[in-house]
Amino acid sequence: MSNTTTIMEMTTPVQNTTNTSAYVRPFDDTSIVVVATILIIFMVVCWLLNGVTIAVILKTPSLRKDKFMMLILSLCCSDLISASISWIWLHRRTWGFDDFNPIPPFFCKLYWGGDIMTNFVTAMHIFGFACLRFTAIKFPTTFRRLKRRTLKIGIMSVWLVCFGCAFIPHVIWFKAAKRDRTSDSPVARWPACTLDPIYLEEYRAFVRIGYPIMLHIPVIGVVLMSLLITGIVYYHLSSTQFNLSSKNRRKDKQAIIQLLLIACCFIVGYVPFTAYEIWAVQSWPSTQYYARMDYWFGTVGYICIRFSETMNPIFYNLGSPKMRASTLNLLKNTCNVDSMQLRSISNTSKSTRVHSAVKASASESVSVK
Repeated sequence: MSNTTTIMEMTTPVQNTTNTSAYVRPFDDTSIVVVATILIIFMVVCWLLNGVTIAVILKTPSLRKDKFMMLILSLCCSDLISASISWIWLHRRTWGFDDFNPIPPFFCKLYWGGDIMTNFVTAMHIFGFACLRFTAIKFPTTFRRLKRRTLKIGIMSVWLVCFGCAFIPHVIWFKAAKRDRTSDSPVARWPACTLDPIYLEEYRAFVRIGYPIMLHIPVIGVVLMSLLITGIVYYHLSSTQFNLSSKNRRKDKQAIIQLLLIACCFIVGYVPFTAYEIWAVQSWPSTQYYARMDYWFGTVGYICIRFSETMNPIFYNLGSPKMRASTLNLLKNTCNVDSMQLRSISNTSKSTRVHSAVKASASESVSVK
């Protein structure tokens, strides 16, 4: 009897030390307000800036025929898609963190497929932009021979490849479902709209193989191309054998500024994102600390992407006097049309009031008679 009692006393504390603590979300209501405010501002500004940039390129014949502007136009389309689905990320990381309802599960798959696809498209486009700028400066004859049709085929090929290797797999692998928060799996830390646990190993392999090819190599390539272009341009500017006019010198300097701004913004946006994706698939202890770490690491990484995609149109204009002038002309013409319409409406309303007053005075004089 005493032995049985001793065994029960020894086993009871072990049972009480199991993880039975209540689940606590890794964020509070204040965090929701802050994150939602930041992302909604980025979403609206990104729509406006990229929409204006697309309109400027399409309405300006000289920009529409420019090879660099073809890449920028495609980049703006990618950023618009990413901004348009950012509300889904906001829901899955705030109100829908534990339960994705009432948003239909289809939007969870749409978000993951569209977000990773546009991330890959953006990375490949910026790398292509750097390569194109390098070719234009180092091999101008080859650049002039490059046909716009060839460039269009290249851009379409990037979209198709990214759709096939990013959009389709993520639509299959990800789904909206309630997660077991007591599990030791990395999925236990993630939102309801996330990876299906049965595809965890496939996704880990994708992060190990796909991310280096589609994100890491472009980042390294953009950095190297930026350094090469900067060195070549400054060599041309300082060397006496290149009789560059002041206009060409200014043009080359502006090309460097534009590329460096886009490259820096790209690195700031995508390095934190890729770092989080690599970190998140690792096995970490199921503690509140790592849950908060996962939440804020992923949130900051996504905000960096939104910042990068919002700032891109500003850098396009800063680095291109032709685009800057076209943007100002479009805004000026739009404002003039609006002001003319307002003046027309105002004049119409004034004439209507005058006409009504004349009729009223005439009727009063008739009644007096």
